[in-house]
Amino acid sequence: MPERFSSPTRVRRPARLAVAALGLAALALAARTTVTSLDWVGRLFPGFVVLEDRVVAAVGLPHWSSTAVPNLFLMQVIAVDGRPVAEEAEIYAAAAARPEGTPITYRVRRGAVERDVVLTTQRFTLSDWSWLFGVYLLNGVVFAVSGLLVWALRPVTPLTAAFLAFALSFATFIFTSMDLYAPATF
Repeated sequence: MPERFSSPTRVRRPARLAVAALGLAALALAARTTVTSLDWVGRLFPGFVVLEDRVVAAVGLPHWSSTAVPNLFLMQVIAVDGRPVAEEAEIYAAAAARPEGTPITYRVRRGAVERDVVLTTQRFTLSDWSWLFGVYLLNGVVFAVSGLLVWALRPVTPLTAAFLAFALSFATFIFTSMDLYAPATF
């Protein structure tokens, strides 16, 4: 006779409330980072995204001007058109202040090696958002829902609790990754 799953054991109310609170927290985090990441749509940007320490993030889409520059990823931007920069906001502001397609010279550094690269400003589109931030959002939702669903189906087993912890931790990591390139509040 095939093995059958027993019906879920009744879970105490505090545990149910805790899991519901975790689910709501994940939802709130996803909503917050989605709203802030949507601010990118329509914005002029340098053709790359930078982290808080002005390092060019190792992420790009094929039509971004930065993807044609060899070894640009993970280099630190130290100047824009000859003016030193101390914050990533200055890099974005320089691109936003110019018309789309304007070439800008960026001085970048990795270790002791410095070089200049010229990239044109670009408009961040809804398609860009979908391929960059939308993928983060989708994966975060899949992890959060998977963890909560598995817990709802079998709430009292140690394996389920471990999977819930893993899934919600990973969902939190992915949701906060949507915030890495600005405003970087997490």
